[in-house]
Amino acid sequence: MVRVDGRAFHTWTRGLPKPYSSAFMYAMDVTAIRLCEEFSGAVCAYVQSDEISVIFTDLIGDTTEPVFGWRLPKIISLTASQAAVQFNSCWPDRPPALFDSRAFPLGSVEDVADYLRWRQDDCRRNAVSMLSHHHLGKKAVHGVGTRGRVELLAAEGVVVDEVDRGFTQGRIVEPMKRTETVTYTRKDDGTEHTIEAERNVWSVGPSEFIRNWFYDTHIERFPT
Repeated sequence: MVRVDGRAFHTWTRGLPKPYSSAFMYAMDVTAIRLCEEFSGAVCAYVQSDEISVIFTDLIGDTTEPVFGWRLPKIISLTASQAAVQFNSCWPDRPPALFDSRAFPLGSVEDVADYLRWRQDDCRRNAVSMLSHHHLGKKAVHGVGTRGRVELLAAEGVVVDEVDRGFTQGRIVEPMKRTETVTYTRKDDGTEHTIEAERNVWSVGPSEFIRNWFYDTHIERFPT
């Protein structure tokens, strides 16, 4: 597992729309896609707030080495720098953003699923906090737990479950197969050919129950 986080983003995001910014979410999604594309062995990623968790595996074939041979200092430095380059390309008119990174092993599908549930729980807490501060004010919800804030928001007509799920639940980045029409020219005789080719592309979508999704979709691929 590699988790990349924005450094001091509470300061960097000042001036963006509240309680959340669609443009900021898009930039984080694009950054997550680039991390999955650039580093071999990526299985999927989970994006919430200013953090991206990318799951890697070494079960990627006999001829492909795990990402940097699992050399953690190299993984950490390069994922952080790649995230910064990609994210900043989406914001050419703002001060450069920085990211840090951490990497650690998880031993089973259950461990990964539990980790993702933990991060999604954090996502929902943060989203409810931001919604309540925006709609109710910090003083009105001081000392009130997440469940109480959800109830106070509902009383004001703000139903958390009807807010953008990408904001309240986070987003999954996963590989999808897509068929494309490809035209190429043969080098030997210069003739042009058109074929249907299948390729993997990374797609982004909201996740309602990420623990169940990961466990159900990966238990057969990575047996315990």
